[in-house]
Amino acid sequence: SVQVRFDKTGDTIALFAPSCKMTPGPWLEKVKSAYRQNGYAIKIVGPMFEDDRGVSSAGSPEKRLHALTQALRNPNIAAVQCVGGAKFGVDLLRLMKTDSAFVTTVQGLKKQKRIKPIIGYSDNTLLSNQLWYTYGIPSIHGPMGNEYKNFSTDNQVRQNFFAMKKLLANPKEREPVLPGMESAVVINPGVARGTLVGGNLSRFS
Repeated sequence: SVQVRFDKTGDTIALFAPSCKMTPGPWLEKVKSAYRQNGYAIKIVGPMFEDDRGVSSAGSPEKRLHALTQALRNPNIAAVQCVGGAKFGVDLLRLMKTDSAFVTTVQGLKKQKRIKPIIGYSDNTLLSNQLWYTYGIPSIHGPMGNEYKNFSTDNQVRQNFFAMKKLLANPKEREPVLPGMESAVVINPGVARGTLVGGNLSRFS
């Protein structure tokens, strides 16, 4: 099996924009502060704040994929946390199959059987499903990093952060780790085995 895990104090988390460009502002320092409070460092990778020839994507698809590849290769980066959404993640799909540096990197990670988690939703749905169906590499359908700007003021955001931290520290955790799961309605009780595929269905429309 392939494991995804980071749980060491001092680990560095890469902030990566897979789709739209982000606007610089106080939110970034608040996000960094949330991670620092929990023992993690932050590194921005890729052209997060630049557009692509007037299009509001976070740089060209080639630049974004190069940044993701370098983050996955970097031994000092423990995980990749996506920020932002919109509609430009689809630009990466073809390149994820044909870019030799990316293909070599993910194939190498799979051989190690312990890979860096890529975390997020929205356009990260496309990255996650491409990684799984093309390379058999799991990722995590979870919060986007820019949501942690409200870590100090929003209890739900804090719960989400701690739930994610708990999951990453123990991927085999069998108890519910997401807020509210204890009260979820069970439609078909029982035990099942299979592949859990997460994502936003709107990304496939």
